[in-house]
Amino acid sequence: MTQESLNGGTRLSVETLFTTLGLNLSSSDKKNLDFAKAFNVLGVAFDLNINPDDSFMIRNTESRVSDLVSRISEVLEKGKLNAKDATGLRSRLNFACAQLYGRTAASVLKDFGKYETSKFPRKLEHNTRILLEIMISHLENGMPRTVHFDDADPVHIFTDGSLEGDGESGRAAGLGAVLVNSDGECLQALSFTPNEEQVKDLGNGIHQLEILPVTMACIAFEEHVCRPAYFHVDNTAAQSALINVGSSNHSSRSLVYLYLDLEQRLQLRPWISRIGSVSNIADGPSRGWFGEVEGLGAKCFEFPEKVLFYVLEDFKKKRGSLAMSNA
Repeated sequence: MTQESLNGGTRLSVETLFTTLGLNLSSSDKKNLDFAKAFNVLGVAFDLNINPDDSFMIRNTESRVSDLVSRISEVLEKGKLNAKDATGLRSRLNFACAQLYGRTAASVLKDFGKYETSKFPRKLEHNTRILLEIMISHLENGMPRTVHFDDADPVHIFTDGSLEGDGESGRAAGLGAVLVNSDGECLQALSFTPNEEQVKDLGNGIHQLEILPVTMACIAFEEHVCRPAYFHVDNTAAQSALINVGSSNHSSRSLVYLYLDLEQRLQLRPWISRIGSVSNIADGPSRGWFGEVEGLGAKCFEFPEKVLFYVLEDFKKKRGSLAMSNA
């Protein structure tokens, strides 16, 4: 790659260098191409036309996508997968998924493990079929990866879930999140008090209540969430689920998938860290108390109940699909 004004001299320099070293530079029409703002390399398409000042786009070529979709369809049709084919397909998918934004494919690639270690061809499990169908959709419709040159300042998002209800207050649990910029200024804070039925729907566990605020924060702070984002969660199991893109618990895994949808749409580059309660500034909002963050300048608000309703409906659909795949 080079600046447009230097492409002639760069081409001549490369050709001279190869000739001097005695190396053969391909002269075929397929490979010996002029410099261009859109070009293909090894099944990867580069597009510099979008916004050349601060970003460019990378995606899989149509032929690469077509080849992988054909391979996956063949596996689905056969209904079984041996170790050699599983290893080969996983390698190809791993490379292709590097050109697509998000971590949607992580569960698919992990699922191949049990087939790669099998001594004999193994019948496809129902869950594998669903994941492979998701993979086809991801290849055909997934967002291309955009590479940015900008130096946008990161934001810090502190989240917390509490499960300390009592009969007198009628409070079953609490959810909270705080948005802090790179200078340490508190910008916004949210709080929500789910009722007992909602807590039950989520799985009745603190694990789920620690994951959900991450998704709520992405929705509520969307205009301020920059691509580099640090999420500080107050639960080790929740941190692990978000990093590993999954959980053995269906409810927790479904909540992670909710977050992944937003991570992809917002094109986040997340870092998930663990923060203790004593250091977690979202501890107050998760218990309905905004005193500390208000004093630090945060704009505080209750998360809209109607929005949470739609979030929980999407969660139930995902959990239902996972339950069917493991039936």
